[in-house]
Amino acid sequence: MGASFTGPAGFVLLLAYRLYTQSRVKHRTGAWVDKHDSNYYEPGEGGELRFKKESLAPLTVFWATTVISLLMIGNAFMFASMADMNQGLISMLFVVGAFYISAAFFWLFVEMLSLWKAAGIALMFIAIPMLAVGRSKDQLTATSSTIVTLGSETS
Repeated sequence: MGASFTGPAGFVLLLAYRLYTQSRVKHRTGAWVDKHDSNYYEPGEGGELRFKKESLAPLTVFWATTVISLLMIGNAFMFASMADMNQGLISMLFVVGAFYISAAFFWLFVEMLSLWKAAGIALMFIAIPMLAVGRSKDQLTATSSTIVTLGSETS
């Protein structure tokens, strides 16, 4: 089993990227972690750098929400498959999330979407009903086998 839905490719690419960036830091500074330029370390007593415990909460919230959302999306695809739903509808949850985030940023920070981004979100919302009425390959196979079965039983 892979590290993500696409198999191990995403994990391998991420690992290669992180190794590359850390090797550049090691080459530039002589250490794997550049504590002097890091937001997670601050000067302590005697010029010694110490880890800022205040930065632990945002880090924890970031990785926890990422892991929880990955698990929830995985469960959404699993239950959609069990219900014989079109899998494209589950990916539309991302569109709804983009809409809520855009609305929240508008109300909180008066940040406007560009015309292209608003048009993209609108087109994705238009695609939701099209996916909802479309049939999956399994549904089409089940329908055609039922017709064949009904036809052979009546003969």
